[in-house]
Amino acid sequence: MPNIWPDPQPTPPPVKPSKAPRGDNLPVSAIIVVSTRSLLDEACDEGSLADPPVNPRTATPIASLKILGQSILQRTIDRLHSAGVRTISVVSEGGVEQSFMLGALLKQASKGFKKVLLIRLGAYVEVDYVELLKFHYEAGATVTRICDADGPLDFWVLNPTPVLGREINLDTPAEVGGDQPLLYLTTGYVNRLQDARSLRRLAKDSLLGRCAMRPRGEEIERGVWVDVGARIHRSATILAPAYIGRGTRVRASASINRFSVIEECCLVDHGAVIEHSSILPDTYIGKGIAVAHAVVDGNRLMHLRSDISVTVEDAKIIGRAPSGWHSFRYGDKKAERVQPAPKVVGLEQVAYKPSPQRPALRIFSKGEV
Repeated sequence: MPNIWPDPQPTPPPVKPSKAPRGDNLPVSAIIVVSTRSLLDEACDEGSLADPPVNPRTATPIASLKILGQSILQRTIDRLHSAGVRTISVVSEGGVEQSFMLGALLKQASKGFKKVLLIRLGAYVEVDYVELLKFHYEAGATVTRICDADGPLDFWVLNPTPVLGREINLDTPAEVGGDQPLLYLTTGYVNRLQDARSLRRLAKDSLLGRCAMRPRGEEIERGVWVDVGARIHRSATILAPAYIGRGTRVRASASINRFSVIEECCLVDHGAVIEHSSILPDTYIGKGIAVAHAVVDGNRLMHLRSDISVTVEDAKIIGRAPSGWHSFRYGDKKAERVQPAPKVVGLEQVAYKPSPQRPALRIFSKGEV
């Protein structure tokens, strides 16, 4: 074959393929710092009727709180895995120190990771990690921070080697790694989970399909999800959309109305009515008690319309589910997939109307509880 070059010249080097991430086995690791902020902490406003402050040792961090059967932490890990991120470290914010963070980055750099996702998990964020890393790579940035229309989020992409030896302070996130970060605007769903109202909005958006989060379990009827091990009495009614978690029991004549979420291992007793509310794991709702527009966690109730949080000392009203419920917990072999009878679920295709003469759980004043 004749030489096409006018003068003898060396063969041009082959074009190197782009090293931008493509989604399969990304050369990226992740460090998830779980915020210790609790949903109950946000409910204790100075002007409310809240009782003594929540003990931080017993309060469940928002990132670990089950929402529609799965925690925000586990959902974030699943999204990272689906994007090809395989190496993930999870630490509690209370134990993170400067030396620890630098050590973690040094360890990731020694393993050959060129990029590290640093996530301070206290919000639910749906990010396209492949597009994020591509943006970071093509911009040649050392630090990239995710933001949305409402401002920056606690999600960063770091190049571990350049930031080693610099200050990494999550309380001043604008200067993580010592550099002003490049901002990446995400168009995905974001819920900052700042209070109980945010949690309810996330549950409702999921039930309506407004975000990628989906309830765990089986959709036994359109808009009604029931997880493994749940037991529902024949005379109980469930109006879509609604969710019943693992190991939860709904007893005779109970009513679970629209946009209600009953998390795992709860007990809704005879004749109780739940409407537009979230019942957090291991919670008991007493006989004939009506709960509307609220979030209930054990004996603590956060009423969303009045912005009041109270602790109820009478275990017959609300409280922790009986300890005997352990046989129905997640992963237990005794848990069975619910086999609902035809009358277990009632779907009424009518316009929503509040339950008549069904007031929400009475809000007690101090001295009455």
